[in-house]
Amino acid sequence: MMKKFFKVFLAIFILCAMSIHQIYAVSVLKPKKLITLPIEAFHSNLAVHKGTLYYMIYEKRGIYSENSPTFFAKDIMSSKKAVKILEAVDYQPSFHLLSDGNLYITTHYGGGFMGGNLAVLLNKTDIIDNKKDDQIYLVGYGSYDVDIENKKFYGFPDPYFMGESEGKEHFYKFYSDVMHHPNVNFSAVKKDVVYCIKCPYSKNVEDESQYGIVAIDRKSGKDTVLIPGIYNMTMGENQIYYWKQDENDKTANLLYSYSLKDSKTTLICNHTDPDFNIIPIGGKAFFMGNEEYTPKKEGEYFKKYTTLYMAENGKCTPLYSNMEWFVTDGKNMAVLFQGKNKSEIKLINKDGIEFANLTVPVSQANLFISGKDLIVWSWQDKSVRYYEVPNVK
Repeated sequence: MMKKFFKVFLAIFILCAMSIHQIYAVSVLKPKKLITLPIEAFHSNLAVHKGTLYYMIYEKRGIYSENSPTFFAKDIMSSKKAVKILEAVDYQPSFHLLSDGNLYITTHYGGGFMGGNLAVLLNKTDIIDNKKDDQIYLVGYGSYDVDIENKKFYGFPDPYFMGESEGKEHFYKFYSDVMHHPNVNFSAVKKDVVYCIKCPYSKNVEDESQYGIVAIDRKSGKDTVLIPGIYNMTMGENQIYYWKQDENDKTANLLYSYSLKDSKTTLICNHTDPDFNIIPIGGKAFFMGNEEYTPKKEGEYFKKYTTLYMAENGKCTPLYSNMEWFVTDGKNMAVLFQGKNKSEIKLINKDGIEFANLTVPVSQANLFISGKDLIVWSWQDKSVRYYEVPNVK
């Protein structure tokens, strides 16, 4: 009886060990495809989404368009040439993977006060059929986020555009708006409420209790101040992340989280200065920070963020140091390390655990991740390397 029990126990132990090994095994990735592009394509960022590579090349079009981007798309695994999908006016064009899981081009159209913002939803059918239905013109200037439930953008106008501020005391804006942040994992636009920043028009405000991070009721339009006097925020799964200046060290900032469930505020990180690109994944926040300040010249300091931190439940854990940058698709992260003759990328999951890595023979590289697609590119060899991201739990 005991022998039988021992055999069953041993079998269960082996199965558990194999399961754990499978979950945490680190894969070494090799490129599935190597694509060569013109050197001009590497002057800007690239993107990948659902097996399609997207890039832009600046061209001269007409008298007033000396540096206008033309966007191209290419099926990565196909031998077909890239297809031109959009011509735009140069105004900080970029690729954005947003909270609705879609990839967009955000750029500017028109000129001067007659112009506005443009968001273009990218997918394969647009490339084949050359549809224009997914171009969303965001009239005028302002800040926007995705209204996922209603499948549209929700925005606030630029308060200083065309005299919008006259006679008003305050205005609203999204701090992590889709026009300027490469990834917005969680939308601040909910079914019944919108979370945003309420700012005074006047800079000389004695009482800031009515300004800061607010919740706007979508039916009544009335706002409720959640965190007064704070003018930055990053939307998390069930919390809002924000930073504020350390009262004891004016050169540093502290990272906090505000729970939308119980309205409690938690100091997440009190020993390092976070950069302003907070990336929430699940109930955690990832960011780059560093405790050291390098003197640039007398009276000034240059902050170099080289350490990746993971913050959760009031605890802040350093994951990697001496890194260059990291990107995410809202599920996994790709962390970039650059050496003298090579660059290394580590893929980590929402718990900060590495599950894959790769090395490329260039000292300057950049990257983009979206679902099972990962690209690493460099101007040094004019190449884009495509990798398939392993499935992880």
